[in-house]
Amino acid sequence: MNIYQFLHFITFLIYSCLLVFLLWKDPKSLLNRVCAALLACFAVWSFTLIFIYNPSVSKDTSVLFYNIGSLGWISFASFSLWFTLIFTEKKKILKTRIIYLFIFILPLLLIYTQWTGLLSADYIKQSWAWKRVWSDSIWTYLFYIYYLSFIIIVLYLYLNFGIKTREPTKKKQVKIIFITALFSLVFGTLIEVILPELNIPKIPPIPSLGNVITLIWAFGMVYAIAKYKLMVITPALVAENIISTMADSLILLDREGNIISVNKATLDLSGYGEDELTEKSVEMLFTEKDFKSTLLDKTIKKEAIRNYELGFKTKTKDIIPILFSSSTITDEAGGMAGIVCM
Repeated sequence: MNIYQFLHFITFLIYSCLLVFLLWKDPKSLLNRVCAALLACFAVWSFTLIFIYNPSVSKDTSVLFYNIGSLGWISFASFSLWFTLIFTEKKKILKTRIIYLFIFILPLLLIYTQWTGLLSADYIKQSWAWKRVWSDSIWTYLFYIYYLSFIIIVLYLYLNFGIKTREPTKKKQVKIIFITALFSLVFGTLIEVILPELNIPKIPPIPSLGNVITLIWAFGMVYAIAKYKLMVITPALVAENIISTMADSLILLDREGNIISVNKATLDLSGYGEDELTEKSVEMLFTEKDFKSTLLDKTIKKEAIRNYELGFKTKTKDIIPILFSSSTITDEAGGMAGIVCM
């Protein structure tokens, strides 16, 4: 394995790991799945280059892997536009079926022309591999128009969304993605499309590294996900935010009546820290004798408690009169999973 093959092998592994990470974060999210599909395009492209940059490979084998790789290097512009439309919240556009024809019909046609030999005229033996030569036909220019127009639309949508959105988190997210996309796409387009078309040689003369350059963009997207939890809005996350910001005290108990979690209002009222309450008996917060037994007895019978007058004990031993309510949390089988108290 030469240095170029090794580089593309590592690039393929990185794209694959990022793809798996995205799906692991939230496999149900459409945005995650489309982003994973975009990374899959880069992964396929990188995988085929491992074999293409083998100097001992035959011309026919090289052509085969160029064709397989076209599934990635042709279609990634389409998936990037789809991802961008979802991210920039173009919901009305995405509801129209014709937009999907616009996004995918042209790359499918171009992939067909690559497989049938209309997009690539010939393959010339180089020291590192067989180099593909673009055909002097309308298909090549159609590819350039498709690729450049889609990339310009993508960058415009990011920039416009970043200017208009009022959400600070969204602004940070789009800033990261826009900057990494701008660098990757502009630099990659310059050395892989513009310079070859103008017959300006690369210095030094190296094979294609477009898929390596786009790693910057891929890392930008994944960093935005990890840093700002982009694309991972789940019911659990929403519930956690509601509980943490609600004005009323809330306590979650396990089946034995021990504290699992409390919200900020409970900590402020009691004066305790969260570590001081976690896994402790709920009785430490209330004045009523055998309160835990009474609470568990009613819970087992699935009897809810509503506006029950109790004394709430603080860390400083003060007693605060409150109205107590509780309800059973059931699991998927209908059994008691815990108790929620307010």
